[in-house]
Amino acid sequence: MPLAADDFLPPERVALVLAPDGGASFEDDLHRVVGRHHEAGHVVVVALGSPSAGPGDRPALARRAVDAIGPDGADAWLTGLDPLAEARALSAAGGRHVLVELHDVLLGHGRAADALREAGAEIVGAGVHLEVTRPADPARTQDLDAALDADLLTNHVVLGPLLDGSYPVAARAASGLADWDHVRPGDLVAIRRRLDVLAVTHSGTRTVSRGADGDRFVHAATTPGSRAAEPDGLYEILCAMDNAYLGVPLIGVVPTGEGEVGHAGGLAVHEAAARRAREDGADVRGLAVLGERAPGEGT
Repeated sequence: MPLAADDFLPPERVALVLAPDGGASFEDDLHRVVGRHHEAGHVVVVALGSPSAGPGDRPALARRAVDAIGPDGADAWLTGLDPLAEARALSAAGGRHVLVELHDVLLGHGRAADALREAGAEIVGAGVHLEVTRPADPARTQDLDAALDADLLTNHVVLGPLLDGSYPVAARAASGLADWDHVRPGDLVAIRRRLDVLAVTHSGTRTVSRGADGDRFVHAATTPGSRAAEPDGLYEILCAMDNAYLGVPLIGVVPTGEGEVGHAGGLAVHEAAARRAREDGADVRGLAVLGERAPGEGT
């Protein structure tokens, strides 16, 4: 089994292929890219992109992807990679509160998971982007509260419904939403689906503080050039996720990009962090680089 518990997959063995809604050529493009990775001997993980018709069309995108390469064409299928980023983009375009958009995105993920399984996919999971948020002054209560609120509104509003089947009460309180009527009966059941794997993306840490007027100030995250030199965030997230959600295998995901991990040194420290989390007991099956091609593959 490609994602066996007794084997850690280094990034050069994993191809994380994003399957965006590319119109008429979608099936041919996906078939070509995945075929190239199979020929190279990579373990192929296919992640669904953002449907052009909106989050409600994600199940249809899932069916198109399976039709293109077959249920066995990928070693694992992900319903997406970053629900909150998708929700933020929809909110910016349509004006609805980001958490209202997020709920619809998560509904699409749950229904896409059903569609993938109905189409014959065996290993079905999801992707999340998690942030490490630290208080600017750990000895200052206001900064600790600001970090907690930031964690609730970036991480737990996604993890809660996806893995627990509920939105944390504290997240609801911190959201600023007057009501949660957009959460309809049965929605959370539809969102929470059995996950065979969870792909966790991490790209840096940030610090927050709270001013005397109660406003939260987000300080600059670690700069793109220094992210690769600070792998502790990835280690912390993988260990925390394993502790909170026992039984859900993890794949670490790091972004490519100038000055991040698209170079040997940056990738090496992230791989070391993922391996360290595994050695310390976390069920981490491997590390992947976000991109159309497996690391090290030619164009």
